[in-house]
Amino acid sequence: MTDNSNIQLEFDNIRSNPQFLKETYFKDIEKYAGKPRSLRNYVSEAINLMTEDQIVPEASFSINNAGDRVTVSSPRLGIALGSTFASDLTQKGTLTLSNPFGQGGEIGCETSIGVYKSLLGGVFYKDRFQNRIELSKRQESPSEYNHQIRTVESSLVLQPKKIGNHFFTIYAGERRTSAVGQDRDEELRNHTGISQKFSLTHKYYFNRQSIDRSVWGRLSTEIATGKSPFLKCESLLHSAVELSQDWKFETTIGLGGIYNFTNGLTPFVDRFYNGQSYHLKGFNFKGLATSKNKKTYFGGDLYHTTSFSVSKYLNEKGVHLFAFYSVGNSILSYNNVKDNFKNLFSPSLYRHSVGAGVRCEMGPGLVDIYLSTVLKKQPTDQTHTCGFNVTLRL
Repeated sequence: MTDNSNIQLEFDNIRSNPQFLKETYFKDIEKYAGKPRSLRNYVSEAINLMTEDQIVPEASFSINNAGDRVTVSSPRLGIALGSTFASDLTQKGTLTLSNPFGQGGEIGCETSIGVYKSLLGGVFYKDRFQNRIELSKRQESPSEYNHQIRTVESSLVLQPKKIGNHFFTIYAGERRTSAVGQDRDEELRNHTGISQKFSLTHKYYFNRQSIDRSVWGRLSTEIATGKSPFLKCESLLHSAVELSQDWKFETTIGLGGIYNFTNGLTPFVDRFYNGQSYHLKGFNFKGLATSKNKKTYFGGDLYHTTSFSVSKYLNEKGVHLFAFYSVGNSILSYNNVKDNFKNLFSPSLYRHSVGAGVRCEMGPGLVDIYLSTVLKKQPTDQTHTCGFNVTLRL
């Protein structure tokens, strides 16, 4: 209990020091003594701030008839289980505890299982200012789309509080890539090994608040040091033009490139892959042959994709019917800049696909479920006729 000459504050079932709560959220409460309506509004706003800072998952309050005692209580402790499905086709589960040290924020653990034999486990802490630190380990085993490569990644990641639409990530980690199976040729061995990385990533999102805006997108830049230092840049631009009340024409353009400061290959886990960094509809996850030996799971250092679609609005829940045409390319660099860009933008190497499906607006992203036909591909590309992808604005 915290005493005040005018108003007495009590906190029930809240794991924080009462003095900390008063000084942080209720420091001006005495100004509202004798003003019942203003007092209720002030306490309600303070509880909203406590919820945002994860002091409590939810709370209620009561004021006695005399108006000189306020009781704030939380009906439950902030323990929560959650599950999400990410754009890289992984199912993530989380267990969190709010306000673990009495200063807000949350601590938790998370695990994820991917459709293509990827596993991740980690623990994290996020303070009430939204600064986050995470320690995790990720493993991807050989699968239908990655026949001979196993990767294991251990990392420490710090994500400071966002500044407007700017997000920063500091990464330190070790990645191990190994070949399995009988057919471990020299080319395959060139893509394996151990690498350490320390990097800073900056992401900028524009017009991300509303999916209805005519133009939105993101820019991402990562500068990495370690055994194979590199500069990695990506951009996504989505535009929409209203053709009529229910019809819309949309364009999505994605570009990405990695410049390696050494003469070696970019580390395996840092490359671009279809279904992770970009979505070229009609082609399987990691299904583009980008390397000299045409193995699809080696990824690329450069990519570009463009998709045009016409959609018809169906209902107020954000469901659309759409038809699309997609074109793009991705290549793995071998330190020949001139040939790399020549091959990347060579029309003879482009992949083309068309199709139709259903698009749903779900929270911060677009979910596409579609049928497709590939018009042109490289001989060893892997394709499908039915697929889905998620494009996130956040």
